[in-house]
Amino acid sequence: MRTWCLFLILFFSATALAELNPEIKIRIEEPAQGDSYSGLSNLRGWAVAPAGITRNFSEIYIDDQFVAYIFVHGQRTDVGNAYPDYPFSDRSGFAMAFNYKNLTPGEHEITVKVVDDNDDYNVASQTFNTERFVGSFISDDSDVDISTSETWTIVDNQTYLITGPTLEGKRWDFQLKWDRASQSFKTERIVPFGSGSGGNSGGSSDAYVCATSTTRNFSSSSTVVTMKNGAELNNYDGRYWPVQNSYLIFRASNGKWYALEEHWDPYNTPSYDVFRIDLISEPQSCFEPDLFEITGIEEGFTWKTYSWSGGSLGTVDRDCGIEVGALVYIFTTSEYEYEVMVDVRTAEVCEA
Repeated sequence: MRTWCLFLILFFSATALAELNPEIKIRIEEPAQGDSYSGLSNLRGWAVAPAGITRNFSEIYIDDQFVAYIFVHGQRTDVGNAYPDYPFSDRSGFAMAFNYKNLTPGEHEITVKVVDDNDDYNVASQTFNTERFVGSFISDDSDVDISTSETWTIVDNQTYLITGPTLEGKRWDFQLKWDRASQSFKTERIVPFGSGSGGNSGGSSDAYVCATSTTRNFSSSSTVVTMKNGAELNNYDGRYWPVQNSYLIFRASNGKWYALEEHWDPYNTPSYDVFRIDLISEPQSCFEPDLFEITGIEEGFTWKTYSWSGGSLGTVDRDCGIEVGALVYIFTTSEYEYEVMVDVRTAEVCEA
C-alpha cells in the first residue's frame, strides 16, 4: 500500500512539473487540415523531441473528447533526415485506424498531445470535415447498388463525379477523389441525388466563383441580402453591404460558401476580406474559375513567392498560410489593382 501511494505521489509530482515545450515538433498528416473524410481511414503523423519520445504514450482527442493513447515508434526515414539531431527521429511515426463515419457530419477538430522523456509536452490541432451516407457502418453488401448510377463524370485529373447510386436505401451524388496522403480514392461531397454535387450547372469543377455586387445598400439590420446574380444570403452576422463594393461569392471544394469583399479606403486603395456566408438561394449565374495547384514556394525573411503551372505570384507576406498542393484561384492585375490568391479549399487569401 505504501509503495502504491509513493508511486502516485511521484506520478502527480512529475505531472505537475511538466512544461509546454515548443521544441517538441508534431505533424498531423491525417486527417489533413480542411480535408473531408467519409469512411475507415487513419489517424497518423509524426512527432520528435530533443529529449526523445520513448516511454510515454501520446494522446489523441477529437472535439476535446479523448479518443486513444498512441505510441510514437513507427519508421519515418524522411523525418529522421529532416531532424537528424533529434533522438530516434527515424522512428517518430504514429498511426491508428479510425472510422470517421462514427462522427456526426460536419467540421471537427483533432488534437494530439505528445509527452517527451522529460515529461514535458506539446500539442498540435487542426480541423477536418466528415461526411457519410446514413449509418456509421454498412454491414450488408446488398445496401450498395451502383447499377442505379446515371452518370460517371470526370471533374478533373484526380476526381470522378458519380450521380445516382443507391446506398442504404437512398440515391446519392458523390465524388471519388484521389488522395495523396492515403494513396487511394476518397469518397467526398456526399449529397442527395440531384442536389448539385460537383459544381455549378454546366460546369465541371467542385469549386466555383461568382463575381457580383448587391442590388442595393443593405444595413446591418437587414435579414436577407440579395445579389445581382440572384444569390440570396442570410445576414446572420449583421453586416453592412454597400452597393458600390464588389463581391466574389464562391463555394469551396469543402462545400462551404464564402464571400470575398473588395472595398476601398479614402486613399482609393483596395483591400479584401473573406468570410463565411449562409446561402439561402444559389446564384443564377457564375463563371467557372481557372484553378491552379501551387507547385512551389520560395521563402525569404519576410516574404514568400508562390509558383503554379500558370506562373508565379509577386511577393506576399511570409504569414500567408497557403501551402504547396493547395488549389487556388488567382485574381490578376487585369481584374483588380493588386494580385490576389484565394485557396478555394480553405478560403485563405494572400495579396501581392
